Amino acid sequence: MSASLSASLSWHSLSRAFEITYVKIAFHLSRPESFAIYKKMSPDGPWIPYQFYSESCQSTYNLPKNEKITDMNEHRATCTNAHSGITPLVGDRVTFSTLEGRPSGKHFHDSPMLQEWVTATHIRIALNRINTLGDQAFKDSKTMQSYYYAIYDVAIGGNGGPGGTRGLRPKL
Repeated sequence: MSASLSASLSWHSLSRAFEITYVKIAFHLSRPESFAIYKKMSPDGPWIPYQFYSESCQSTYNLPKNEKITDMNEHRATCTNAHSGITPLVGDRVTFSTLEGRPSGKHFHDSPMLQEWVTATHIRIALNRINTLGDQAFKDSKTMQSYYYAIYDVAIGGNGGPGGTRGLRPKL
């Protein structure tokens, strides 16, 4: 069970476009029931969905759960229920790999569509719904105030081009 409580973390200082290979989030406590990763491709551009995690993909993000990635949709964010349960209660890591499961991933350098897919200047992690063990059903505000999000590390891995930077690590 979960309750609404939203928060987001954004990194606006990647300084230029990178080919993002992964976004790794280390949670101190249980993971959110619903969270998402977004990117921007330019400082003034819109936030573009990168990946959604939710037990309730359809009602939270209006996306089917665990949609198969094909040649036709490999440049779009999908929603998975993986990593959205309440367990483990302490110390879990979630890694989003930008090319994992993408059919053209093995031929990345021949796919302008996937090269654009991994390109980002900004990254945002949106925490949309907290896991509460069902406590919201009791409508006890003191109990609900005891829940919070706790991230202790975020790593963004990428390549800035030939001889580029790898393993970007934003400061929390």
